Amino acid sequence: MGPHKVGGTATSERTTTAGKMAATSARRRKWNYAKKISALPKDRWARRLTYWTQKKKRPLGRPRTRWCDSLDLFLGRKRNCKRIDYRTVVTNCDLWKGCQRHYVQEDRDCDK
Repeated sequence: MGPHKVGGTATSERTTTAGKMAATSARRRKWNYAKKISALPKDRWARRLTYWTQKKKRPLGRPRTRWCDSLDLFLGRKRNCKRIDYRTVVTNCDLWKGCQRHYVQEDRDCDK
């Protein structure tokens, strides 16, 4: 009589699938948030805090990754250049909607 697998592959497949679904959902929410923030008036706090950059001297080493860096790098790859500011692409609705599916389905983060 051979060894019994209790929950072996089925459990690991479920956790992998759940992880992929969570990552896809998070990327979709991030994409939609970027569109929403860009549509806000410039005096709204959410927009001001999202676009805010610190004015003092930054510390040595690699700069911290901002939440919009993965969007900029992804759009840069789509347009065959190193980096594009997502705020310029958001104004073109057709391009923005066309890139959404590709960004959401991408299985890895662009800035890694």
